[in-house]
Amino acid sequence: MRKIDQEHYDVHHVGSFGRFFSGNSFPVDYLQTSFTAADLLNLSFAQDLHPDGQDFELLMQRDIDKGRVLREVVPYINPSDLSDKENKERAIFFPPLLVAVVPVKNRQMQPYYPDEKLEYDTQILYREWPGQLRIQFYLDDGISAYTQKLLEKGALKEFKVDRAPVKLSIRKPKGSEEGASLVVIDGQHRLAALRYVYDKNPQALEGVCIPVCILFPPNSTQAYKDYMGGTDVLTVHSVFRSLFVDVNTTMKDVGGHFNVLLSDSSLSGIVCRKFCDAILRSRGERGLAQIEWNIKSKKDSTVLNRSYSITSIGILHKALSKSLAGASKSALLSFLLVLPEVEPNFELGDNDSDESPVVEWERFSLHQKRYLEAQVAKHMVPCLEEIFFGMSAYKSLHEKFIKALDKLEKDRDDSANQEQHNAAILQILEYKPIEDDRHHRRARDIYQAFEADISRELDGQVESLVQYAIVQRGILDAWIILLDKLKDLAVAPIVITKAFVELLNFAFRDDGSLFKPSKAYMQYTVWELTNIKPLEETRTAISNCILTILATDGHAEKFTKALGEVADRRVVNRLITLGTAKAGDFIGQYHKFRQRNFIRTYTVDFAMLSDDDRNYLRELEQEYQKQIQEVRDNLRKQEDVSGEFLKQVEKYVGRDVKKAIADFRDSFNYVGGIAIEEIFEEVETE
Repeated sequence: MRKIDQEHYDVHHVGSFGRFFSGNSFPVDYLQTSFTAADLLNLSFAQDLHPDGQDFELLMQRDIDKGRVLREVVPYINPSDLSDKENKERAIFFPPLLVAVVPVKNRQMQPYYPDEKLEYDTQILYREWPGQLRIQFYLDDGISAYTQKLLEKGALKEFKVDRAPVKLSIRKPKGSEEGASLVVIDGQHRLAALRYVYDKNPQALEGVCIPVCILFPPNSTQAYKDYMGGTDVLTVHSVFRSLFVDVNTTMKDVGGHFNVLLSDSSLSGIVCRKFCDAILRSRGERGLAQIEWNIKSKKDSTVLNRSYSITSIGILHKALSKSLAGASKSALLSFLLVLPEVEPNFELGDNDSDESPVVEWERFSLHQKRYLEAQVAKHMVPCLEEIFFGMSAYKSLHEKFIKALDKLEKDRDDSANQEQHNAAILQILEYKPIEDDRHHRRARDIYQAFEADISRELDGQVESLVQYAIVQRGILDAWIILLDKLKDLAVAPIVITKAFVELLNFAFRDDGSLFKPSKAYMQYTVWELTNIKPLEETRTAISNCILTILATDGHAEKFTKALGEVADRRVVNRLITLGTAKAGDFIGQYHKFRQRNFIRTYTVDFAMLSDDDRNYLRELEQEYQKQIQEVRDNLRKQEDVSGEFLKQVEKYVGRDVKKAIADFRDSFNYVGGIAIEEIFEEVETE
């Protein structure tokens, strides 16, 4: 056999060969291999190619987000804030980069590869697309051999080969010469980060082998088109465009709740796993069915998606991370997990380190982790279970779910076709999706009716109010604030939590009337008309309302009494002070949000303002914005900016603030001070 010219090819990789297709789909051949960090320099970003008249740019709609690379991916590979010991306790990995073999000539992508040429003897088969790529196989007649049908002289010929080792050789284009570029179609940000680290700190990647999957459609040639009788065959760029879209849209990575559940880099993963375990043990699959833990979509993972759900691990993760992450919360976290019980073990396990055994939400050692898991299960999980299964509203939601499920199981037992009911019940209890076919149409109808019945029963009730993710985050925020306020007491977190649940029961009494959108103080802070505001500000407003109750009707005394003998009048005063501060904060929020809303909408507010009033305000605002811009341009001092526009805004907003304060005092039976109230004493409500 004539030896193929070795000098044509300058990039060589050995790996395992495969072909991917389904039915009669256009096949894609691939080589699974690995690259060193230096080999990555042979890879290109698709944005570097500019095909002539082709739409390969569609392949690269995702430009490299350099900020994300530096902010997220580089620290994952080469963290600068971890000690050498902490680094040794990490394990990291990237999925394979997907790399397309793209034919290039005159620096432009070509639609087809050159026609494939075959050369072989009794031992070796060469498949070559001249000037682009070549693959070397070892022929094998054994039982494990891989069979390929390849085009030779206008007909298909069968070859049996070993799938590994297989050698792939590429001819890199030089200048305007013909060749093949290796273009990353999935993993661009990983490649950018790896290159950045290699450039700045090459020793960090010394000895690293990066998994790479090299792809090419072997039949994208003119010869194969002729073999198919002139029928159009997919061009190279259309194949890779399609794969790029599939990989980045249709194909979803493990995400949503699984990102939380599988994480060991944050206490969120530990808390959520232990919480689900505890609910399954204590309340069985029926209890766990009301905890959403398997939503794959990131967008849907932080809200509730089922009418019968109590909470989700996405909500827990977001709420707890917001309130407990960071070095400033380490003392609170120590209190919540009762870490003094195990801190001697921290020190024993880390005696080779000079660092303090302080634990943070997102920073702890591998040795500390096993003790943290035990403390989470022992102290934090019971608190979460107390809130989500002990609070009256959630307890009622659980009871209504159990009642509806009992009815569904009875209907199944009375049915002649139990299979359809069982499929619906498995969907509810075990998250086993009902098959999307005609045979299971009845099962889908049963499940949808089950959800709809519960939704109707909860409509307008307090149970539906506490299902809002932002309400749950407000509840958890108030809980964390109370724990922080009382962490110096010799009281177990679960004792504080049980007292807090009683506070919640009072706050959400009468179907949650304190939080109804009909309340004047709820508009702009929590609701926009009848739509709840899913904002961080809303979470804080709900938390403030809950804690305000501590300054009303002797609730601070009741709460303190529930803490036991360690509490005294100083604790009562502390709680009253907290409640009073939160009442003032809430009304301050209302004032800010109402002012913001008025400025945004006054130009179309025909009910409150006359045409002359709107025009006058518009003129004042234009002058105000002009002067503010002059301050930014250092042409005017801030104190010289006219306050007339904001003064006029306050005149209109003040009426609503005064009404909201009156409604707030009456609803909460709150008689304490509100600092902002003095500003609007002279304002007439009508």
